[in-house]
Amino acid sequence: MGLKIEVLCSSPDHPVVPWLVQWMDKKLDDHTVRLVHFKAELGFGDILFLISVSQMIESDIRKRFRATAVVHASDLPEGRGWSPHVWSILNGGESIVVSALEAAEQMDGGAIWAKTRIEIPKT
Repeated sequence: MGLKIEVLCSSPDHPVVPWLVQWMDKKLDDHTVRLVHFKAELGFGDILFLISVSQMIESDIRKRFRATAVVHASDLPEGRGWSPHVWSILNGGESIVVSALEAAEQMDGGAIWAKTRIEIPKT
C-alpha cells in the first residue's frame, strides 16, 4: 500500500475535523491514514500532518516520520504564533494565506513548502 499518514488535530471538536475525515476517506484506497487528537497516540510513518495543534511536537516524535508538515494560517514568515488568521480577520483582513511548512524546533520556523490564499467574504 502507499504512504502511512498520521494527522494530529488537538481538538476533536475543531471545525476542521469533518473536512479531515472526508479527506482521509478519499485517501484510504491508496494510503493508510489515521487521525489522532493527542500526541501520545502518534505512531510512526511517512508523513505527519499537524493541523491546529496546541502543543510543540518534539524532535523524538518528528523523527518517527519521514516528514512532518505544519498547516499554519498565515503568510509565513509573517504571522508566526498562535491563531494569526483570527487576528487578521478581526483587523479587517479580506483574505488569509495558509502555509504548509516543515516542523522544526522553533515554532513556525521550518522550511516553507507551499502557500495558498483564501478570500474571506465580507459577510
